[in-house]
Amino acid sequence: MKFALFYEIPVAKPFTDGKEHAAYKTTLEQAVLGEQAGFHSFWTVEHHFLEEYSHCSNPEVLYGAVAARTKNIRIGYGVRLLPAPYNHPIRTAESVAVLDLISDGRVDFGTGRSSTRAELEGFNVDPDQTRAMWREALGHIVGAWTEDEYQAQGEYWQMGAPRRVLPKPLQQPHPPIWGATSSVDGHYEMGKRGIGLLSFTVGNPPENLEERIVNYRRGLADCTEPVGKFTNSTAATSFSSMSSASSSRLAASSRAAVTMPPARTAGQETAESALSSLRTMVSMSEITLRLVVREFQRREMYKVPTLSGLSTGNLPCARSVYRSSASAC
Repeated sequence: MKFALFYEIPVAKPFTDGKEHAAYKTTLEQAVLGEQAGFHSFWTVEHHFLEEYSHCSNPEVLYGAVAARTKNIRIGYGVRLLPAPYNHPIRTAESVAVLDLISDGRVDFGTGRSSTRAELEGFNVDPDQTRAMWREALGHIVGAWTEDEYQAQGEYWQMGAPRRVLPKPLQQPHPPIWGATSSVDGHYEMGKRGIGLLSFTVGNPPENLEERIVNYRRGLADCTEPVGKFTNSTAATSFSSMSSASSSRLAASSRAAVTMPPARTAGQETAESALSSLRTMVSMSEITLRLVVREFQRREMYKVPTLSGLSTGNLPCARSVYRSSASAC
């Protein structure tokens, strides 16, 4: 089991000068601290028009800044929106390849379709076409990465003639591909296409995750032609480990993401290994909390509650700066 940081980059109203700047600077600082603490990867969303909830509309620039400040932590698209006209698949292939080169091969390529009316209507996207566009775009992106010359000839994207799409990614044959979903049926499709699972199940009780993971594993078993040149059989999910600060001066928040390796046989799933995984999760949750405490101490914004207070929920009621979730305690 591996642990990652996942960012939406919210900014609370009122939108006063400097708040978005502070949110991005804080996110960069936390990415560096996350690498020092041993987190496996750093992920962000791509969202548009979702004021307050997410101000992360062009994460690739942020990824480049993270790559320049770190050496080991992987950098994940969580996700790149593939339907037209969000991102052209050839431009996506080029952009991901550049990031893979400058990060020394640390990219995880997460993909998605978008789901909010604000985004779909804002870009005039037909919601009934997003699944088909996502599927076609994935094929074009992999072709552009792995073929010397590539010509898109599909329903939604065409190229007049073969082109040499440059540069090529550092990871061979290409970066790991992931797909985001929240529906039970979507989990099966990600497995059937042989790509890693980004299970966005925020708002669902943890016990509902089991059915989704089972469906994903069933899809993997039925996969005969993975969309990529190899099967990525890793599943990842996220849980809220703390909320963002109520203060306007610190707007960035994160969720801890748990990455689970491919399923093992029943004989290998022992009580001892399950207990070890639980201990690891508790340890990493504490590290996450320590990162936030360190940030508040550095900024000297509030009198910071102790970790013991955080874990018991014994927080200042007047200006609470944390809200621990059950999964983090």
